[in-house]
Amino acid sequence: MSQVVDLLLRTEAVRFGEFTLKDGRLSPVFVDIGRVADGPALRELGRLYADAIVAVCPHVTHLFGPAYKGIAIATATAMALAEGGQKVRVFFDRKEVKAHGEGGQYFGSLPSKLSTVVLLDDVVSSGLTKVQSAEMLARDFGCKIAHTIVAVDRRETLTNEVAGIPLLALTHLRAVADAVEKTRPDEAKAMRAFLEVQA
Repeated sequence: MSQVVDLLLRTEAVRFGEFTLKDGRLSPVFVDIGRVADGPALRELGRLYADAIVAVCPHVTHLFGPAYKGIAIATATAMALAEGGQKVRVFFDRKEVKAHGEGGQYFGSLPSKLSTVVLLDDVVSSGLTKVQSAEMLARDFGCKIAHTIVAVDRRETLTNEVAGIPLLALTHLRAVADAVEKTRPDEAKAMRAFLEVQA
């Protein structure tokens, strides 16, 4: 079992039932990375993302964590990279533009058009939110996303890109199904059926 699948199952971040996804589809499984919510688990998650970054985009300057799940992921990852001696800046967006205080849609250390940005998120499904993020950062900062890294790729057809941006998933839905085959055979069967129907 992969390290990330083990972590998600231990923290009950993989939930079984009937869930409506953002694109309107019904799914028998939902990945709620917000349940990775204690110090040791977040440190482990950050290390997994950091290892992936070192492998695919070692010269990253900025981590972008989309609201809301990406905020914790990017923060934990930046700390894990710092433990390895690499200083990387982080920034985030808000669901709603803030009109008071410092104001604006973003907070953190904002990028420029010369920045090397890696987007960190929990899952990729339709890829729509990744497209929107890429368009938003290009519009507001003139920068491109060099790489996208997610914990789980829940797409039916696995590819190493989304919206023309290189993508690395730490695991995928089929691996989750394999991991629970013996302990939750009905849920494993439902996940595989979902993937076959959607393909």
